[in-house]
Amino acid sequence: MEDIKRKCTLVMQEWMKIFLQLIILFLIVRIIFFTEVLFRFNNVEWERLQAILIGYIYDLILSCFIGVIILLPLSVILITKPKIGNILQWILLFLFLLISFILSEYFYNVGTPLDHVIFAYTPRNIIETIIWSTSISLESLFFLILYFSVSIIFFVLAKKLTPTLLLSSTTFIIAVIICCCVKYKKIIRDEWLFKTSHVEFLYAVNQPSYSIIKILDFKEKNNDSYLQMQNVAKATELYQTKNETNNYIDAQYPFMREFNDNDVLSAFLSKPHNGKLPNFVFLIVESLGQYLTTVDPQILSFTPFLDSLKRESLYWPNCISTTERTFGVMPAVFASVPQGRKGFANEWLPIPEYNSLLKEFHNNGYYISFFYGGAASFGGQNAFMKANDVDYISDVTLDTMTESRMSLQKEFHRWGVDDAELFDFAKRVKGQQDTKTFVDIYLTLSSHEPFEIPNIDTYKNKILKNWNIDETTKEGEIVKNNLNIYACFLYTDESLRLLFDYYKTRDDYENTIFIVTGDHRTGTGQLGNPKIPIQKYNVPLIIYSPLLNRIQTMEGVVSHYDITPSISSYLKHNYNYNTAEECHWLGSSFDTTKTFHCKKKQAFMLNNTDVVEFLYDTLYISHERLYSVQRGLRLKQIEDSTLLNNIQLFLNMYQTLSEYTLYNNKLLKRTTFQK
Repeated sequence: MEDIKRKCTLVMQEWMKIFLQLIILFLIVRIIFFTEVLFRFNNVEWERLQAILIGYIYDLILSCFIGVIILLPLSVILITKPKIGNILQWILLFLFLLISFILSEYFYNVGTPLDHVIFAYTPRNIIETIIWSTSISLESLFFLILYFSVSIIFFVLAKKLTPTLLLSSTTFIIAVIICCCVKYKKIIRDEWLFKTSHVEFLYAVNQPSYSIIKILDFKEKNNDSYLQMQNVAKATELYQTKNETNNYIDAQYPFMREFNDNDVLSAFLSKPHNGKLPNFVFLIVESLGQYLTTVDPQILSFTPFLDSLKRESLYWPNCISTTERTFGVMPAVFASVPQGRKGFANEWLPIPEYNSLLKEFHNNGYYISFFYGGAASFGGQNAFMKANDVDYISDVTLDTMTESRMSLQKEFHRWGVDDAELFDFAKRVKGQQDTKTFVDIYLTLSSHEPFEIPNIDTYKNKILKNWNIDETTKEGEIVKNNLNIYACFLYTDESLRLLFDYYKTRDDYENTIFIVTGDHRTGTGQLGNPKIPIQKYNVPLIIYSPLLNRIQTMEGVVSHYDITPSISSYLKHNYNYNTAEECHWLGSSFDTTKTFHCKKKQAFMLNNTDVVEFLYDTLYISHERLYSVQRGLRLKQIEDSTLLNNIQLFLNMYQTLSEYTLYNNKLLKRTTFQK
């Protein structure tokens, strides 16, 4: 009996020793992460740094669960099998520090903890992202050494502690009580302690546990929820009722409606003298946000050509994209389709029958070309373009890259070729094409992380020499600390000017319409305003053409979803242009009001494919927080649980239809599709 009592005492004291090591390690990791954010992030707000320190509460709660579930058995092993126990202890320490370092580096590069985003892309896409978006730097090596050296020192020192039985027993009982009374998963899912700020919660949360919970939640998600016909019927009725201006045709096809969108563009565009259909050039600029410096009002701009183009065009400053990353831009702009569960072009399933602006272009005799500086297969772009009858799809990285060029790309860890090289390649290709009516689609790349171009110092010096940057202002400080980003945008802007100069030399320039927009705003974790979550979707929309008979800036909120119905309606009403009588467009004709006006009902998809943000007219929800939408897409957080729940219900209903229609081929009837 005495022997059992003695062993229990030893186990409890050993447990306390390991438990102290654990909470000390959590504290060290959090302090190092605090230091890393402070020194590596630019302009980090005190609220975020404060959140990191407050988040130690999450670590302490998690320590109780680890202590009871894992450390107690380990303590027994350490007493009964010391050699095995010590080996296990060092293995666990090594894994703990390695995972902590990797997750902190991920946070530094992306600005958010790792979650189920790993399931949103193919293994090949993930490998490409890692290769071209990250690099080993002296800073990262320094923090790697810091994580291991400091932690091991304190770990060894803590092993020499000899806690009393009373302290050990009391601590263990408290840990058991916390395990029984606290639902750790719930406080993480509910973002406990940070109800008013999702971004601060992301800084505070224990990253390994957050990653595990988000991944498990994703895997446990009910994959058959969209098959429950009762939910689909209810969702269809609600969705169609709330979009009362559309004439829906069949309840079995929730988004299918009559194509009766107004032609709003003919009021601004003259018809060509030769009576031919106009040519179209779509320029989708990587990371082109409305506010590149995230400061409003924005004083500094590094896109002088595009700024001048806005003054000669139809210009919508309040345009919104549909996804946080590039994968959603092509389906939204050219097909106005829902994103489903992973993004329309990323679903990896038999794509449902659908119509698109590109298919209409093809059926009306247009020659369509797609030019992209990276691998066209990324994000499903290649498959989407092929499915939409695009005649020419470039793969510049394979078509034109010499061995020296590929070496240069690897040196700078870039995704593909520079924009100027892409445009030069496109000019050569177009010189070999017939002069028939055309649609050219460009997706640029240089203004993408890691924001490196071979001659970047030239553009940095241009900014420092020609722009009056006042470092005492918030905007000036942002620019100085992220000079490489703005140098890349200046380079892209200059490349776009040269591309326009090329089109001006063509005989068909007078009959060409240019549409310029961004795929989303820059996604780097060091930029962005967490207090305005809709800002990451706010991109400019510019329509320029020699056919314009008047210019106008319009503050009505428009979406990428509106581009297809607006252009299709314009061509249908002004030319010998065939369109289907029914459609599934989620968008509508452009809002051309000069004053701020918002009547959009639109869901947004995050990089990890979560759909937790929704615009409902002048209300916006983000991570179960409610905002009112004001002029310039500014947001003001409001408290109204009833209103929040109603909009959340509508979002859930919409997402049910989004998944149901894609997985069950319910976007467009076959007979309509065949027409």
